[in-house]
Amino acid sequence: MFYTQLRIDDYHIYKLRLTLIDVVQLERLLGESPLNILYKATQGYSFNLEDLIMILYTSLLSDGDKEYSIDDAYDIFDDYVENVGDVGSFFLVLLKLFKDMGFISQNEDNEEDTEQNDSSNNDEDEVVDSEDMTLEARFSELLIKCLEAGITEEFFWKSTYGEMLRYMKAYSNRLLRERQDKASFDYQLSNLIGISVSRLFSSDSKFPEIYDVYPGIFEPPSEEELAMAEAMKMKARMIEYTEHHNAKQQIKEIEELYGIKLDDQ
Repeated sequence: MFYTQLRIDDYHIYKLRLTLIDVVQLERLLGESPLNILYKATQGYSFNLEDLIMILYTSLLSDGDKEYSIDDAYDIFDDYVENVGDVGSFFLVLLKLFKDMGFISQNEDNEEDTEQNDSSNNDEDEVVDSEDMTLEARFSELLIKCLEAGITEEFFWKSTYGEMLRYMKAYSNRLLRERQDKASFDYQLSNLIGISVSRLFSSDSKFPEIYDVYPGIFEPPSEEELAMAEAMKMKARMIEYTEHHNAKQQIKEIEELYGIKLDDQ
């Protein structure tokens, strides 16, 4: 399970993770998208400290039998400010959390990287834009596509946004490969039908080996396999010759014994 680490000291290390359902619940509790809150903070606008602690509380993963409460979240924040950094550095931890979960592009702060990635339109670098619609509505749209891809609703809501984007990208790539494979097989089949028909009119027409038709699926035989196949053919010919010779010899003996002439078949 992918998570972001919040480290106070060697004995107090916390795992942070935000699933899609976590973010929806945060949006309902805060009255706006948590991404909007983080964005306003990066632009220098004031923010409510309680909102940041609520984000921390929602993202805290249970540690064994330990279930964290909102009071635990306040205590962890106090420990962080006292022993590690200030509110600004704590905010950066939450910002990294949203980047790790796929809600914000990892390259968003790097203008050069952003310009280079604009042309690639990489799904993994997609930033959730919540200005026009709520995150809940946006995730509901994504849910329909994921259900069509065979993802269960429970698995969807328990996953992060980044995980779903990667899954859907892999699913799209797999569908593309399947279509390409089918198109290739259909093309080869039509070609083989043409070759089969041409053999009816020309003895020079040779039917290709299967490994020549479908390279990468069937490998050509090795030299040892070819030698073994040739030896098997020779053995079959010797057996056929021996059986034919013995049959003729038996017919000859019967003809001499009974003084009759048998059909030589």
